[in-house]
Amino acid sequence: MARINLLPWREKLKEQQMRHFYTLIFVYCCFAIMLLGFWWLAINSFTADQLLRNQYLEDEIALVNIKITQIQKIQNRKLDIAQRADIILQLQRERNLPTQVFIELVKVVPTGVTLTKVNKLGTELIIEGWSTSNNQLSNMMRAIKASKWLNDPQINSISNKEKMPTSGKRFLLNVTIVNVNTDDQQGVADAS
Repeated sequence: MARINLLPWREKLKEQQMRHFYTLIFVYCCFAIMLLGFWWLAINSFTADQLLRNQYLEDEIALVNIKITQIQKIQNRKLDIAQRADIILQLQRERNLPTQVFIELVKVVPTGVTLTKVNKLGTELIIEGWSTSNNQLSNMMRAIKASKWLNDPQINSISNKEKMPTSGKRFLLNVTIVNVNTDDQQGVADAS
């Protein structure tokens, strides 16, 4: 007689396969959750590191900006000091200029010419006086042209006045002052 197995082995096998399937799904889900957790931790770690780097860069940029403003202040101060030094040097060069101009005026004024008034406007001298003849005034203008400190004589007016001693002629003369020190220094600078 044929043996018939009436035990529910198919149901047990199916049940065992289902348990095995659910176990595998649970393991894979746990594994996926762990992978997601590691991925999330790695992303958070990279983000935190990048934020730290960004903060470091911002701090360094702020320090560099502070140094730049300090450098600009120092450069402005240096420029101010250089301008003051230039002014002091210019005053130092020009301190003997009035004395040299008066010495030169004594040299260029011939006999027969009298100076009554000398005004200085910038680099211009306005000379008023009288002369006994036009030749003496011409000699004075030639001497001014040949002078080291004075240049470019221009007569503004010559007039006869009866109140002049020995029937002289009143004149008004403009002369340019040449600063010899400045010209010498410019020549040295041009040669450099």
